[in-house]
Amino acid sequence: MSERPALHRVLASLHEAALDDAHFPTCSALIDDACGTHGNILTFARGQSRDDVEIYLARLYYRANATTRWSAIISTPTTPGTNGSRA
Repeated sequence: MSERPALHRVLASLHEAALDDAHFPTCSALIDDACGTHGNILTFARGQSRDDVEIYLARLYYRANATTRWSAIISTPTTPGTNGSRA
């Protein structure tokens, strides 16, 4: 897969997934193909350092399939100023 068309497909898929999370698995597969990986994480967060981070959404995919293995870790909100400690 050439790099530019792959990047364009990934970006288009990310835009679709941002509007409808049902598109995240397809987007994950495109990312895997473009990067030569077997899994990825999609995270939306805010913060300037590890002491100041708030995770709003995190999805983990392995070969385009959502995995819940880490869901307990990522679904617990972090508290800013606690060095990434969970609330």
